[in-house]
Amino acid sequence: MITTAFRENFKMKLGENFNYSPEVKKILMEDGITNRNGNFFSSQSIRNVFNGIRENKAIEIALFKCYKIEVQRNLLYQNLNKSFKTKKSTKSLLGNTNN
Repeated sequence: MITTAFRENFKMKLGENFNYSPEVKKILMEDGITNRNGNFFSSQSIRNVFNGIRENKAIEIALFKCYKIEVQRNLLYQNLNKSFKTKKSTKSLLGNTNN
């Protein structure tokens, strides 16, 4: 079951407005996971699991995967952004105005 601590950490790391349902749906679809009727899970079902209203191991695993992917994506972005800023300020310090 998704814990309150995980939800808080999820929201803290990815932001309150991060729209996780489409990402979780994508993961579930890629893994070929459907509900008992053979349909893909609805956004509401995903939100119910995220908010601890219902339990579903497949959705929980997809939520964990989503979290991991997004945290890694954010870290990559921060590192690339930091390196770009470092290169830009190094060039301006050296007097290079070509780029």
